[in-house]
Amino acid sequence: MSKVPRNLDGVFYRVERGDRMCAVCYSDMTSDERREIIYDRMSERPLDEQVGYYRRLAELMADQLYDMGEQLGVMCE
Repeated sequence: MSKVPRNLDGVFYRVERGDRMCAVCYSDMTSDERREIIYDRMSERPLDEQVGYYRRLAELMADQLYDMGEQLGVMCE
């Protein structure tokens, strides 16, 4: 069963699916696609670039999560 693309986090990457390249939202990627982005692509970069990348990704994801909570009126106690 494939995941329904939701485009929730707004962080897109170009990944190969089948015989073509597609822009796919990070949260809609498969585990293997995420692993390729996070470990394989980032391991080729200097450590300071990796840290900056992960910081920006965490900030984007936190902002999107907060916005979704605001829009849906979700509150956890």
